[in-house]
Amino acid sequence: MESHDEDLAKSLVDTDPELRAAYEEHNRLKARVEELAGRAHLSPGEEVEKKNFQKLKLAEKTKILKILEDYRKSHRADSTA
Repeated sequence: MESHDEDLAKSLVDTDPELRAAYEEHNRLKARVEELAGRAHLSPGEEVEKKNFQKLKLAEKTKILKILEDYRKSHRADSTA
């Protein structure tokens, strides 16, 4: 996630429960992927687990970016009205 997206997400996380849930889940999955990636060797099951966590993490990132996009659109609409 780019830094401006990260900054906006952090500023909205306290006011948007959906964003908070996606942001927290993304961070949880990120930590799990990093933990697995840091191991010298992974079993085949752990490799599958890592790939699944990466896919879930990407899905959460997509949710976050969609929420931020919607916020930006509504914010622009409010400022032009």
